[in-house]
Formats: sequence, C-alpha cells, structure tokens
Amino acid sequence: MRHARRAAVVRFRRRALDAPDLESVLTEAVEIATKILNVELAKVLKHDASHDNLIVRAAMGWPTDVTGHVIERAQESSQAGYALRSGHAIVVEDLRRVDAFRGAQLLRENDVISGATVIIHGQLSPWGVLSVHSTKRRMLTPDELDFLQAVADVIAAAVCRFVLARRRDGFAVRNERPSATVARR
Repeated sequence: MRHARRAAVVRFRRRALDAPDLESVLTEAVEIATKILNVELAKVLKHDASHDNLIVRAAMGWPTDVTGHVIERAQESSQAGYALRSGHAIVVEDLRRVDAFRGAQLLRENDVISGATVIIHGQLSPWGVLSVHSTKRRMLTPDELDFLQAVADVIAAAVCRFVLARRRDGFAVRNERPSATVARR
C-alpha cells in the first residue's frame, strides 16, 4: 500500500508541473486524497489572512457546493484553524469526543467523525490546509499522514509556481515600453 501512495504522489507531482492553472491542481489533490486514503470527504482551504478566514478552494464528497465560500474563521476552535495556528498536522479519531474543535459547522452538518488536516506551506506563512474526513471512526496511520503531507507539499510547490508566474507576467507587462522612433535629420 505504501508503494501505491508513493506512486500516486509521483504521478500527481508530474501532472501538477504541467497544470494550466492552480484550480486543476487543487481539484486533483482532493480526488487523490479521497481515493488513496479511502475517505469520503476532502477539501483544500486557503487562509485569507486579511480577514482570518478559511476559504474552500477545492472539495470532494461534500453534499453541497462549498467551493469558493468562507466556511469558518481560522481559529483554534476548528480542526483546520488549530492546524494552521499550531503549524503541524492534526489527526482526530472521533470528533464527537473532542470538545476543542466545535467551531467547524460544516463538519458537524455532514456527520464527520474522523479526519486529518495538514499544512500547505507558503513562502512566509502557511498558505492553507488540506483536510480529509470520514463519517466513520478511523485513525490515519503515520504512513497515510505522510502521504497526505506529500500531497500538500505538491500543492505548495504549485502555488509557488503560479505566484511566481503571475509576478513574472506582471513584471513583463509593467516593463514593456512602446518602441520609440528616432527621427534623424
């Protein structure tokens, strides 16, 4: 099983390098995470530091279209917010027994019991988180958590690639100058 997870990350990394946009990378990440980890739900949340919110950028398995919506504040009362604040992965075997994470309404509304959240690193601060969830009680193994972090690391590299490309393209546009015609007499 470890070999299958490793191979999935390698294939994902190759496709992410050629992806035309970040959204396709994020969508594939949640698809791979749910399939390989055999969970029903996954999401990529981007941290909007200006408002301290978590915005769904990609989702798989959720009954409603949550993509593009703010789902919670980035506070320690949610699993995703706690992971973001602490800077490390969070694994919850039974959310019903964890009083600390009562802030995520989306998880409660969808009968989520177990889950794991890993950090998607940014250049100076976390860009966001990748989370997987199950409506069954389940504990991810250390190898499964490593796989999830590897997927998040591919997302982080893709985010960096697209940010740098946007900066480069913006720089090129700002530095374009109309050709000057010099008249000689």
